[in-house]
Amino acid sequence: MSYFAAREHTLRDRHPVVFLPEGSAPRSEQTHMVSRKLSRLSSTVLSQHREQLAGVARQHGSAYVYDLDAARDRIIDLKQRLNGVSIYYAMKANPLRELIKLYAEFADGIEVASFGELEYAIACGAPADKIVFASPAKTEREVCRSIELGIRALHIETVDEFRTAHLVRQACYSGTLLVLRVNTDVGVQAPLEQMAGGASRFGIDEAVVFAPASRNLVQFSDGIHVYAGSQLREASIVIGQFERTLRVAQRVARIKRQRLKYINFGGGFGVPHQGDDLELDVGSIACWFTERQPSAREIAIELGRYLVSEIGVFVTTIRSVKRSHERIFASTDCGFNGFLRPAFTGDHHEVVLIAGGEEGPDDVAVSGPLCTPLDSFGVIRGCEVRTGDVVAVLNAGAYGWSMSPHFFLGHHTPAEVVIDAGRPVVVRNRVNPLHYFDLGR
Repeated sequence: MSYFAAREHTLRDRHPVVFLPEGSAPRSEQTHMVSRKLSRLSSTVLSQHREQLAGVARQHGSAYVYDLDAARDRIIDLKQRLNGVSIYYAMKANPLRELIKLYAEFADGIEVASFGELEYAIACGAPADKIVFASPAKTEREVCRSIELGIRALHIETVDEFRTAHLVRQACYSGTLLVLRVNTDVGVQAPLEQMAGGASRFGIDEAVVFAPASRNLVQFSDGIHVYAGSQLREASIVIGQFERTLRVAQRVARIKRQRLKYINFGGGFGVPHQGDDLELDVGSIACWFTERQPSAREIAIELGRYLVSEIGVFVTTIRSVKRSHERIFASTDCGFNGFLRPAFTGDHHEVVLIAGGEEGPDDVAVSGPLCTPLDSFGVIRGCEVRTGDVVAVLNAGAYGWSMSPHFFLGHHTPAEVVIDAGRPVVVRNRVNPLHYFDLGR
């Protein structure tokens, strides 16, 4: 039995859906069609673990499932392609303990965006001297404690923060690098989050960095950091921003009259969410680094979504099916209370029916259990579904569990499961909302 791909999504239906009936062994032609529709890594994770994904959903109702083998392969491959570039895992994308441990071992370190993340990364076994800390609005205590811990680099967001950090580093003889986060005059047109170019609450304006009054700021710093935007899937845009970053770094090095210790080019590498989405050409970016050969003791980038988005799948079961006027509605065990990002940002994640269902005359609108029309996953074209069938949302490894409003309307949280060496292991059970409602009593 063939699968059915969704037509162009509408605003009401939000996300495209692919129908993969249970028990239908994909023929070679079907496999080719699926891989063309689904992003490459997501398609591999789905095809390799389909039965396990369905089993997890039926056991738990809803869960995030992460393929650690795919995550390990992803970072090893990227390290080989970007030879000589340090890669830091931006743990805000997914702070699961198992992922932090994996990237502490296979990446060059961990990038944190709060002092809470810093403490947790260390608790998970990441060495302090392999952690970089980038976040606006750090408190003086957080700046002081980070330097005392001897983290690899502190990315400085304001002139006042630099003054504090410089005095503390002198007092405790720390080796922590003080790195200026620069808001470059020109940024990028990022599809989701633009963080440089023009007015920004991130970093120190380029004009301020090179103002005569800031000479000590440059003189006593160790390097620069620029993060321009996220979910960038065109290599030319990434390379254009890297060129701007390099020019700023070269100008700082001329003022200091010495080679910089550290240049962090940011990252923002994007991933395809739909079959026709452009896939980032990492090879071109690797060639740029080889040809331009930025001069610093350490050349770094930070990646979160690119490393973990495609290795994660959100699975949930259908609770009820009903007809209203001319439409069929299937409500699932968990909605945006468990996976907020698609509804929050408008990201269009592919949705797949992976167990149950059969060919039929109707289109089925799939949504969560929440009392709001915003809680919608998408539409399955031409099928019949039943209670207990399993739905999977792909590219769910980034900004999923930790970003979602889990206790909204009193539903249980999704579980979290890792697949390591082909074996699924539950690492976080579902949480009863009563535990949250009773906090503080």
